Amino acid sequence: MIDPDLHDARNRAKHAGRNASIGSRTTVHDALGRVRRAFGATDSVRDAMKMRAVARPPSRGADEGWAVLSTLISGIVVFGGIGWLLDHWWGTRLLTPAGLVLGMGLGIYAVVAQFGRPEPAQRPPPTPTRSADAAAALRAAKAVNRARAVNRARAAAAEPTQSANEGPPPASTRRETECP
Repeated sequence: MIDPDLHDARNRAKHAGRNASIGSRTTVHDALGRVRRAFGATDSVRDAMKMRAVARPPSRGADEGWAVLSTLISGIVVFGGIGWLLDHWWGTRLLTPAGLVLGMGLGIYAVVAQFGRPEPAQRPPPTPTRSADAAAALRAAKAVNRARAVNRARAAAAEPTQSANEGPPPASTRRETECP
């Protein structure tokens, strides 16, 4: 059904001597605005714009990750720096690499000592033990599967086998260059 307001606006645009397509664009825009206002779309957008964003606190995993990374880097930097200072003071070239390796090792040790064990709340719950009924059902299912396998093996043994000279050879051994 044609909107009567839209139809009247088109007729007014024709009689006013304006181009009908320009008038129809504006009237369509006006009609869309009426629909949006009728269904409250602008109110929901306005309300959404008034809402303040609630910042979520960073997760505990991110905090632990940053702590691990900073511990590793600080161990390398501190002990590498000590080695570099001793190299310049004593005029050697061996203590900087030794300090870097020592800092890496001590940083890994510090991470394992600090974050190696999960907290009691993070430990997985112990797996429940299966009841006697579940174990009996499992044994029965295994027995049925074994019986089926035995029956399949007997059926395969009872089938007559083809001799090697019957029929054409398998496709993988057939030579395409042979002439008949």
